[in-house]
Amino acid sequence: FWSSTRYSGFLQLNVQPWSDGGVGHAGYIQRDDFTPKPSDDVRLLKVWQDGVLVKTSDWASATLSDLPDGPLKLRMDLTVTRDKKVWTFSPKTHTVWNVRSPGLSKGIDSVDLLPVLQVGYDVTTDLAGYARGGKQALRFSVTHLSDAYGKGTVRSAALWVSYDDGRHWIAVTSKAVGSGWYAASFTAPRSGYVTLRVKGRDSAGNTVTQDVVRAYGLRAR
Repeated sequence: FWSSTRYSGFLQLNVQPWSDGGVGHAGYIQRDDFTPKPSDDVRLLKVWQDGVLVKTSDWASATLSDLPDGPLKLRMDLTVTRDKKVWTFSPKTHTVWNVRSPGLSKGIDSVDLLPVLQVGYDVTTDLAGYARGGKQALRFSVTHLSDAYGKGTVRSAALWVSYDDGRHWIAVTSKAVGSGWYAASFTAPRSGYVTLRVKGRDSAGNTVTQDVVRAYGLRAR
């Protein structure tokens, strides 16, 4: 999979869901003999350029062409869903990015990674995806790819949790612990699911808001 990249005259966006998110690579979970076809997933990506809706896609990628080589303001809104009877965790995610591209780094020879903010999660669960209910401790990150062009310094990052699939939210206090990571603790119910929302912003005006419905489960053990 390619990263979201700008060239002279056009750009390609790629923000695939349900990938492992490891540094240096990305992907999309495909079907095997025991899971639905990828076509059973529902994806909706909307892209705005300088405030105007210019692209709607049923895949989590899009190409914009005939672009000027100067500054651009982009907004990407991606909603994806899966059958929660098959997929216990992350049956729905919703992410909105605001991306400020300052122009091209090398004119017509430019191949610039866009400053799309990345969200990462560090949650300790068992192999089935459940944590002990009650007091929770987790980490989350808001960062850029290291060589993104036009990135700023991350200025703020915040976390909310929900126990009813995002109908009601509770703000959680977090603190920076280095390298783009933040630590948070909160008290959850003894059983059920934890839905996570992260918001981040950098000094260049790039932002991200990401909801992960049923990010992990809770049970007494």
